[in-house]
Amino acid sequence: MKIIALSDTHGQHEKIKDVPDGDVLIVAGDVTHDITLHSIITFATWLSKFPHEHKIVIAGNHDGCFTRSSLPELMMKEKGIIYLQDETITINGLIFYGTPWTPNFMNWHFMADEKTLYDIFINIPKRTDVLITHTPAFSQFDKIKQIREIRPSNVGSKSLKIIKETRLDNLKCHIFGHVHESHGNDKMNYNVSVLDEKYRMVNKVTEIEI
Repeated sequence: MKIIALSDTHGQHEKIKDVPDGDVLIVAGDVTHDITLHSIITFATWLSKFPHEHKIVIAGNHDGCFTRSSLPELMMKEKGIIYLQDETITINGLIFYGTPWTPNFMNWHFMADEKTLYDIFINIPKRTDVLITHTPAFSQFDKIKQIREIRPSNVGSKSLKIIKETRLDNLKCHIFGHVHESHGNDKMNYNVSVLDEKYRMVNKVTEIEI
């Protein structure tokens, strides 16, 4: 199976010039930069034009419109897009699980302390093949450029790392974004952010074979 993955378009999706062909197209959150339904409509319309048989989207900390009503999810469904929020879908025998939650930082959406995150992430099915989160796990492509001394350089979820290492024995890849400047992968963990820390479109869409 060929997976095409990206995240953190922040409303700049039209600037993406090359989206390779594949079986599943995944967007791992932060598709908007505001909370309006119009932003979701334009994104869903753009995404729906691609020929990939399956398209999966999760929300990120900037996608507050998903917290206000069920309309964004319905709009996705109408466009043939699968929206996952702490749930699974099985495609060609592989279990995909998507969740939007990230560690607390400022006053954004889908954020919680690590104790709460652990209680959320413990529900990830043990047989998950492809994990889609907005946050990285701690120390896995989650390093920020130091801005203030009070901010740690690694900002991924420690709870998520624990659960990945102790429960998810079947995991084939983990797809995420959130930390723009840590785009990259090690063939298991994939930070697929397309923007850099200054919100410039610099990274290519990621191709994954599983």
